[in-house]
Amino acid sequence: MYQVDPSPGMNSFFPPVGRDAVSEITSYLSKISLKTLCEVSKPLHNLITQDTFHNVRSLAGVNTISNDLIRRYQDRVKVSQKNPTFEQAAVECVKKKALLQRDAREEKLSHVELADCTLTQELIDALKASGSDIKSLSFTKVNVPAGQQDAFAAVLSSMPNLESLTISESNCNEVLDCSAMPRLAKLHIRECSLLQHSPILPKGNVFKELDMSGCSALESPPDLTDVTGLEELHLSSCTTLTAAPVIPEGSGLKELHMEGCSALINPPDLRNAMRLEKLTLWGCTRLTAAPVIPPGSPLKVLSMGNCIGLLNPPDLTNAAGVEALNLSNCTALTAAPVIPPRSPLKTLLMTNCTGLVNPPDLTNALVLEIVDLSGCTVLIASPVIPPGSQLKTLLMKHCFQLTTPPNIANAAQLRILNLSGCVLLETIPLVPLGSLLRIIV
Repeated sequence: MYQVDPSPGMNSFFPPVGRDAVSEITSYLSKISLKTLCEVSKPLHNLITQDTFHNVRSLAGVNTISNDLIRRYQDRVKVSQKNPTFEQAAVECVKKKALLQRDAREEKLSHVELADCTLTQELIDALKASGSDIKSLSFTKVNVPAGQQDAFAAVLSSMPNLESLTISESNCNEVLDCSAMPRLAKLHIRECSLLQHSPILPKGNVFKELDMSGCSALESPPDLTDVTGLEELHLSSCTTLTAAPVIPEGSGLKELHMEGCSALINPPDLRNAMRLEKLTLWGCTRLTAAPVIPPGSPLKVLSMGNCIGLLNPPDLTNAAGVEALNLSNCTALTAAPVIPPRSPLKTLLMTNCTGLVNPPDLTNALVLEIVDLSGCTVLIASPVIPPGSQLKTLLMKHCFQLTTPPNIANAAQLRILNLSGCVLLETIPLVPLGSLLRIIV
């Protein structure tokens, strides 16, 4: 699909009801150029039969047009897919191919989207012809035949002005070489379940974002050497990946997402990640150790929920900036993290840490706002809330061994205290007069 601005005079191209379907469609096509094609949203085979879909698609890779265009056309023409005249109309459509190709060259297309189609040699040739003009290219559910895999990778590697490339839910399996794309800033290769190897990335400061989420066959992480501009790396649900990427010295990486990497054995080495602000390792079930946070780290969010093999909590000594820590469902944990002085921690989630016996020490957590200890079934005591605490929400649902509720004398900011399911509680805290606190039991 070529994404271009719709023409303001679109309505004038719809013929009145009652004319022959073939003449209506061909008359319409004879008047449009690529400027009048609306943004992709609905398959063109809603207008024509599946048998003729491939012929029409070969016009210029156009396989979708706007919902609004389809609705208005169907309302006026009142024809169905079973009407045989659509077969004739498709033949007439193919005659317009030269016109569309000429328009494509004249418009110098900068954005191309293809969806739900098979990549033919014709489409590859069309992409090659327009390669120097294309800045944004997107493939969604595009089938790349075995004989076209090399040609597909080659044509993508020959687009020097490409700034954004998305390949989603496709069967491509060749290594993509992006080293000759000096302007490439974003590369999204998502849900490509046959892809085993990471692409070769452009070096320098221009490339900012790589998303390979859902590439379940990926065997090795991308090589980030000299890719100094990369800020976001998404490797979520790469379930075969056993190693984290090596973060090079001078890296500009700000976000690393590896949630659902269930084969990951060791956490990423953060020694060179001196700009990293967000690290997500949720669901990395084979991890037994947390990453070591280096001195001076700007890390703000660390998510390790569902790391069921994690034996010890992360050391927050050097985590001077961590504001959110998620250790939910880390069932092997027996101790809470030690919160250092002047900690900026605002959210601590330890839901369903079924091995946790003692609560976290909140002495240094003066700006902490949310603590969730729900489902900590062997927890024997409530956390002590220190003077000056900013705690607003304390959740302790289903703490079956808890006998004494938390002392809320210092909890002036507390608004929600949930003690439901704490079956051994002997007393319930009294809500101070005028307090906005809501206790749930």
